[in-house]
Amino acid sequence: MNLLIFAHRNEALPFIQKSNSWLSEKFTGVYKSNEEIILICGEGIEAAIGKTSALLGYLQAQEVSIEKVYNIGVAGSLSDRIEIQKIYSLRTIYCEQKESLRFKSFTTADTEALVDGVSSDNRVLTDTYAQELNILGDTVDREAWGIAYACAIFKIPFYCFKIISDRAGSLTNCFEVKASYSIYSQKLFAFYNDFISIHKASPVKSNPEPHTFFENHFYFTQSTLLQIKKLIDILEKRGLPIKDIQSSKEYQLLIGSDLHPKKKTQELILLLKDFVDPMDSLARNQILSAIKDLNYGKNKVTFDPQLEACEINLHSRIESQKDLDTLVAKLVQFNFSEIEKIFNGEINLEL
Repeated sequence: MNLLIFAHRNEALPFIQKSNSWLSEKFTGVYKSNEEIILICGEGIEAAIGKTSALLGYLQAQEVSIEKVYNIGVAGSLSDRIEIQKIYSLRTIYCEQKESLRFKSFTTADTEALVDGVSSDNRVLTDTYAQELNILGDTVDREAWGIAYACAIFKIPFYCFKIISDRAGSLTNCFEVKASYSIYSQKLFAFYNDFISIHKASPVKSNPEPHTFFENHFYFTQSTLLQIKKLIDILEKRGLPIKDIQSSKEYQLLIGSDLHPKKKTQELILLLKDFVDPMDSLARNQILSAIKDLNYGKNKVTFDPQLEACEINLHSRIESQKDLDTLVAKLVQFNFSEIEKIFNGEINLEL
């Protein structure tokens, strides 16, 4: 069963017409048909995270299996290359919240998507603000990132379809957009049904297994093969072939390193993720820069490479009072708030 999530009820009207109100004693804005559950999550990132997580948690407890989650709705354009009234399947969702960038982004399950989007806490009513957001993506909405966040927690494939209402900025007319919801919702309904029909009928492509590209340098398990295959599929859909990755400086440094093959495989996964999502790479580099003074001699500082936990781990070997005094002096100078800023989305895009 699929879960379809909309910010507003008017966006979902054609979908709701073939559904019945459901779970009204526990949730508002939930509908159910034979094949889909529909949630009206409301506007805003926090509302999207909260309502999506609550419903997915309840359904999991009730052993209701959700195969895929679709966020369907209206977005604004941030770029000249995005056409008004056209529907786009989004590729990666970024977030701007409380006037700062959240480095954590989410890639949808649609490997054929080519357009990135940004979810913002605020309405985009100035051209300056629109230009700032356009650094990250070509469309802007107010809920997709929150829904994607919840899907990542529950490990459910996420898709995002947006119809473009207007150019975000000083000319945005919210009343005009709302007046057109009936037209937008019908177009979205047709797009979703076409997408489902096509992908039900399409055979799964059989791409070469990852080990045929990398077998001389790495040690693969079934789990790592699946991760790498998915990342390679995404990159090839975006026009970045494997040979370009293999010729990159980062890849050449990796295969030339003295790391154990298992460790090399983990580093390969991180490298591929950096190609898929450059923002994670920027965040990791900024953390490495922040902790470099603690990485010396017999000391080693590590952090979560998946960037899930705001923490660092310090392993130190102290053999003398001088060793201890040196470490204490460096710790006194170390500013952990720099790490916290990175996890709160303050990323230097010029690194």
